[in-house]
Amino acid sequence: MVRITRICSLALVLAGLGQSAEARRSEPSALALYARARVGGGAEAVRTYRAALTAAPNESTVALHAYRQAVIGGDYALALRAGQALERAGLVPPDLRLLFYIDALRNGDCRTATTRLAEISRESDFAFMVPILAEWLALGTGEPVVVAGAVRAVGNDAYAQESRALLLLANGDTADGSIAIKALWPLDPYRSQSLRLTAAATLADRGQREAAAALLIADDVSTNAAKLLIKNGRKLGIGIDGPASGAAFLLSRMAGDLINQSSPRAAVTLARFAQFAAPKNPRIALIAAGAFAIGKDKGVALSMADHLTKDPVYGGDAASLRIDLLEATGDADRAVLEARVRAATSPNDLARVGDIEARRGHYGEAIAVFLKVLAASPDGRANGPLLFAIGNAMDRAGDWKSARPYLERALTLTPGDPVLLNELGYGLIENGEDTDRAVMFLSAAARMKPDSAAIMDSVGWANYRLGRNDLAIAGLERAVAMENAEPEIGEHLGDAYWRGGRRVDARYSWAAARVQADGVTATRLDAKIARGMP
Repeated sequence: MVRITRICSLALVLAGLGQSAEARRSEPSALALYARARVGGGAEAVRTYRAALTAAPNESTVALHAYRQAVIGGDYALALRAGQALERAGLVPPDLRLLFYIDALRNGDCRTATTRLAEISRESDFAFMVPILAEWLALGTGEPVVVAGAVRAVGNDAYAQESRALLLLANGDTADGSIAIKALWPLDPYRSQSLRLTAAATLADRGQREAAAALLIADDVSTNAAKLLIKNGRKLGIGIDGPASGAAFLLSRMAGDLINQSSPRAAVTLARFAQFAAPKNPRIALIAAGAFAIGKDKGVALSMADHLTKDPVYGGDAASLRIDLLEATGDADRAVLEARVRAATSPNDLARVGDIEARRGHYGEAIAVFLKVLAASPDGRANGPLLFAIGNAMDRAGDWKSARPYLERALTLTPGDPVLLNELGYGLIENGEDTDRAVMFLSAAARMKPDSAAIMDSVGWANYRLGRNDLAIAGLERAVAMENAEPEIGEHLGDAYWRGGRRVDARYSWAAARVQADGVTATRLDAKIARGMP
């Protein structure tokens, strides 16, 4: 249905703003500004929405879009102004209540913050965080904060456990707080590093440098940089000293988990809210960049990462993210160049060079880099992923004879890896070797990852090579249904159709695969479409 009523209603509202005829001729109308902002993006959209909201401060449609764009753009003032307009109109999105809470904290208004927490507790999406936020708010009020209707956080909830450990430190209970922090280390190595750095920064900000250093036991670039800064009496900029920074830590933790779950919109929103609460925190800025990196705004993420590369603690992580983003935005040459610079001091970055070269089809270069990494490994020990990378690159380069020993060795180190099982099984089938083992490997991979189009393609292709054409078609049709943009899968299905006498279906499948194909694959598909198969 064409939504004319809303636009006409908006036009009538904007027409009555009281501008003179001359002003309306010389300046864009609020409607024009709104339309321009809707089709724009980035900083320009934020500026245009700001102007549109000024021209039509009580139009909820403008306010809602201005609010969303302001949050994405990191414009706190505009987000708050648009949010207040929505509140006046009685239209408050659930996440907006978090922004109002953050605003109260920024203003040092604990009474209003308590009221805002009560409002959040009535929102099902965010009610679970109210008890944790209330505990942080008590740090500002000096007494317990009671929020009507709030349910105490579950004791084994990771967010609650981390927050309470940090609360102990922020309240001056160094001994119990340090014990609580250490108790969380074994649960998640990735989370524990970030937690240790935050805890150490919190202690160091209180002048407890020795206690802070005792928490920094890891031997990595970020931790070593933090140790040196604390030793020299410098701040890390990530410590927690009150309700706002406590809320920022919680929100950033949630944003990080959403990044891992590939939920870019929610991750960006929570990361931005965390930045609103703690604008100068480099750890949160890095999380915000990561949130943009998993979505469509990779250019924004790249710009954010650029600003963090000089940070003494998080600069290395930012530079690493920058390399990923350069490749993702099509500048693989620059990504390889920067990875090679970092590789001079980091074996992980040397392996990354190989990964990038392999992804862009430079298999010879990738093999040379991976073998260099293997030669530099401690005591000559190899790991499964590295051996897999070497074997995979050799196979892609057309050297199955050299690839198979590396893949076999990788399998002894990582026997339950479905991607490796698929690679080795497919290679064996494709080269007519040890077909019984190949089928066993592929069947195991399919059981572990039943929704993988690549594995289902391998299973179907194995049946094709073994003469089981009906099974091949069934498996390949399922693979195409999972992933219809992969030329190889569509070509395989076309081959199976052709063998089964379904000539029209075969050409249709090849033609569909041809849309995404290039190079040798495209040439081969053109020939099949024109002449069929022998």
